[in-house]
Amino acid sequence: MELISNENFKKLTKLFYKAEKIVNSDVISWSEKYDLFFPGISRKVSSIICIDYYDPDTSYEDDVLAYFSAFKEIFEKYQDLNLFK
Repeated sequence: MELISNENFKKLTKLFYKAEKIVNSDVISWSEKYDLFFPGISRKVSSIICIDYYDPDTSYEDDVLAYFSAFKEIFEKYQDLNLFK
């Protein structure tokens, strides 16, 4: 993990809640969720922090959930540890 600015933490927080809303949506398909995550959410997140995750490459759902799970784990560490300047 790396230190990030308070401004970037705010951006990361917005991205996390947007990603969470997409994952939990019953209105859109997993294919649509995938299209919103890759490269949309993932590109924006990777401009702030690096997320290393295993891409199962089996289904849209598995791919989205794998990325989101890794994002959530890192985001929660930043929240808990206050790893921002």
